[in-house]
Amino acid sequence: MGEAAEALGYSWRQCQRWFQSYKEGGLEELLRSRVSERGRQELVTPEAFEDLQKAMKRGEIATISQADEFLRERHGIEYSNPDGVGQLLRRRKVKLKTGRPRHEKADPEEQEAFKKTSRTPSKAKLAAGGSR
Repeated sequence: MGEAAEALGYSWRQCQRWFQSYKEGGLEELLRSRVSERGRQELVTPEAFEDLQKAMKRGEIATISQADEFLRERHGIEYSNPDGVGQLLRRRKVKLKTGRPRHEKADPEEQEAFKKTSRTPSKAKLAAGGSR
């Protein structure tokens, strides 16, 4: 086995694994692709992720912790840390809905009054490239 490993340029352990596969299932087992067995497998199923996205669009989920709780309660998918759900969302390029920030000292009534009394620029001035 050691000479075969050296001749092939692979480790002794790898050659041993190949030989074991061949003994158990013949050439078919030896040549079977194992790409899907490599690396960490995704915890969330396509159905669970679709359900999560729908809940996010409905506004039921606003934080990563809520998404983690949703997956745990509705689909039995438990990440060891809520940040795992955050990483899932980043991998899939999904962003949580967020509102526009408001200044803590801003007065909503005063802002509404300002909107109602401020002049809006004419359409002709805007079309000509004028500033507001």
